[in-house]
Amino acid sequence: MKKLIFILRLIVLTLAIYNLIVLTFFYDNTNTDMFKSMPFMIFFLGLFYLVTGFSELQLKRKRNAYMCFIVSVIIIFVSIYSYPVYN
Repeated sequence: MKKLIFILRLIVLTLAIYNLIVLTFFYDNTNTDMFKSMPFMIFFLGLFYLVTGFSELQLKRKRNAYMCFIVSVIIIFVSIYSYPVYN
């Protein structure tokens, strides 16, 4: 479980740094192709919260687990909903 959390955290961090660099240095108002990785970053963040919720549930922290589950459902819904907008 810890390895999966680490891998998801690394994926989210890599995509966030990529988006930050691209949008900071290469952004112009006419090119909307730079936002294509945004739904994937949001989706992996939702998966990260889902796995964290299962980890918290194993540690008998039910309140934190339920909060992670609720947040992950919202984030995954937003990533699926925003995919056609960015692509």
